Amino acid sequence: MIRYPIIPGSCQKLQSILVRTTSSKFIKPRAVHPIKLTSFHTSSCSFSQGLAKDDLFSQPTAKDVGPSILATYSAPLSKTFVRLKIFSLSSLAAAITLTPALLLAPAEIGWSGRIGLCITALATSGASTAIFAWIGKPYVGSMRLLSPSIANQSLQKDCKEMIGKTSNQTSLLNGIDLSISKPALQTITIDWRLRKLQTTIYEPDLIRPTSRPLATWELASKAPIPQDIDENCPFPITRLVASTRMEKNDELVGRYWATWQAPKLAGDCTQEGNIIRHYSIHEELLGDDWRVL
Repeated sequence: MIRYPIIPGSCQKLQSILVRTTSSKFIKPRAVHPIKLTSFHTSSCSFSQGLAKDDLFSQPTAKDVGPSILATYSAPLSKTFVRLKIFSLSSLAAAITLTPALLLAPAEIGWSGRIGLCITALATSGASTAIFAWIGKPYVGSMRLLSPSIANQSLQKDCKEMIGKTSNQTSLLNGIDLSISKPALQTITIDWRLRKLQTTIYEPDLIRPTSRPLATWELASKAPIPQDIDENCPFPITRLVASTRMEKNDELVGRYWATWQAPKLAGDCTQEGNIIRHYSIHEELLGDDWRVL
């Protein structure tokens, strides 16, 4: 049996034993160890006064922890990132609005000079907006550790739902493993238009350190064979690694799949739609509550 490699650093806190419940003789059932049900909060954030208008992240509280949610995490810089994106979008909107006035205003500058100034202003504002969007895309404002029962319900929904009007996952459903017996991670990020994205990671084992600047984790591009799957299994087995939804309307926008087939030693991962693969987490704030033993 091929085992997962040891992940260096604090990412090892999230390396869990892969467990599945299935009737196939090639997938071996394993026990799930209990996890301490407590909550985690950062000392730099206070939620007693309620959410600020510029804080789009759903900040968890101690009341959120229970049978369905095993642990919670809230980032200390979530408001800062939201304000940076609001500032960048406001500057872009101001540049677009003032461009006609700059072109038509009476002045001694010729048309070539005015057009050059407008292009410079729009390019500078657009570039800054794109940079802020790229910087803040992986930043996780809040995160929850879902219980296996809730994770299994979400997995069933994410595997069977279509993405948009065109999708080829109907053929994939024939070999998909639709069961899960371990906790899952659920992160909240925002896109460049300040829309909240909810990403559920069903395979925390596939979280790896990343080389992307301003990010901490990424979903692996190659997946080692899980310990509960026989490496001599004659047919391919596909599992959903993660899915991303719009939190406002619960629209499915992306998925990340892993498929194992003998005699390969590692599974192939494929992306469908717009999945969030990179995550920026304050790892020093994660306590033992996030360790799946």
